[in-house]
Amino acid sequence: MRVTQQSQSLAMRADLSLVSSRLADIQRQVASGRQIDRASDDPAGALEALRYRRSLRSYEQYDRNIGDAKTWLSHGDSALEAIDGRLTRAQDLTIQADNGSLDAVARSAVANELRAIADEMIGLGNTRHLGRPIFGGTSGNAQAYDPAGTFQGDTGAVNRTVGTGTSYQVNVTGPEVFGVGNPGDPMNGNTFEVLREIADRVEAGLPAASGLDALERVR
Repeated sequence: MRVTQQSQSLAMRADLSLVSSRLADIQRQVASGRQIDRASDDPAGALEALRYRRSLRSYEQYDRNIGDAKTWLSHGDSALEAIDGRLTRAQDLTIQADNGSLDAVARSAVANELRAIADEMIGLGNTRHLGRPIFGGTSGNAQAYDPAGTFQGDTGAVNRTVGTGTSYQVNVTGPEVFGVGNPGDPMNGNTFEVLREIADRVEAGLPAASGLDALERVR
């Protein structure tokens, strides 16, 4: 069958049009960095790309959660280290207070320092991360402890998901750190009550050694 010049021209134009279309697709992919521009370009590939995108978003969220968890733990470690240091000082003062050579002025100075330590401890108990008290549990309260040392939070766990089916608790609560308040028997109460009770005994000239066991209990 004889092929006419017109049919050859039409075939060439069709080929050129196809090549031009493919070239345009390649240029678009290079410019956008995407192999699939529309789902119709490659339905199976588009579905796979969506799965990868969802996985990527999940891993990005896990990475943010890990970063936040590390910050929670870092703040908690710093606060607990400071708390331990202040309790050590309180124990030293309690031992010093039972020295029979101290006069009333010296005992009053020791008592005032113990009360100051109690106030410092309340401040440490209100250590915050992103506006939240790290020892306040899951409560929405702005502080874990009020100025009197009364717990304002709850005992809820703050968890961070760091992988598929994997999460960790990143907090400890105030009662776990400082003990539970007991206004009726402060020597068996929380850290703040113990410190203030020891201070009162020191200032009154009463033996303070019994406070060492209480401090060790809340440490």
